[in-house]
Amino acid sequence: MKRIDVPVGSKFHSLTVIQIAPERAKDGKVRIECKCDCGAVTVVDSWELRNFRVQSCGCARHISHSVIHSESLNRQMTPEYKAYCKAKSRCENINDKSYLRYGARGIEFHFTSVVDFLEAVGRRTSTEHSLERIDNDGHYEKGNVRWATKKEQARNRRSNIQVTFRGITQSLIQWTESLNLNWIRTYKRLLRGWCVNCAFEHQSKHCIHRNANMA
Repeated sequence: MKRIDVPVGSKFHSLTVIQIAPERAKDGKVRIECKCDCGAVTVVDSWELRNFRVQSCGCARHISHSVIHSESLNRQMTPEYKAYCKAKSRCENINDKSYLRYGARGIEFHFTSVVDFLEAVGRRTSTEHSLERIDNDGHYEKGNVRWATKKEQARNRRSNIQVTFRGITQSLIQWTESLNLNWIRTYKRLLRGWCVNCAFEHQSKHCIHRNANMA
């Protein structure tokens, strides 16, 4: 048998050689078992590997749920990996439905790998948490990303407003929490022109200090 010169540990693009695969391809060609930089283990044709015709397990070409990825659970991408991919797409894929609100307005994705991303934000702590940027005008980068609940994200939304009530000024989300009010309903009341007192304290269908037709 002709010796295949692909030493264990040698690297071809994103693939590192583990061993010669026990089984050959149907046409008799030798196959090589490799580990991709993304963490997946794949088997490739030795000639294609040695001639750099294959560069990865497939993750470099597309994101697929069928890829046995280090960031997969039962062949399904982990929440962290999904968040990584979606954020990257929002910034770089002009066909993404959210591109206009991210990439088109200058928001950049600065993480070069899932590993870098996880080192910056870690694993999400619950199903209630999702990825957010601390500075809404900042990039996806270390120091500006975190896992947060919807309520925590509401505090950071650009639509969040400062309200003065009883001589104290703080964010609307802080007021609604301290007064046990529904944030969305209170916010809509203020948008419709209700005074702060009525928006916070009255259960009527309109602001008593304005014409009912304007409420």
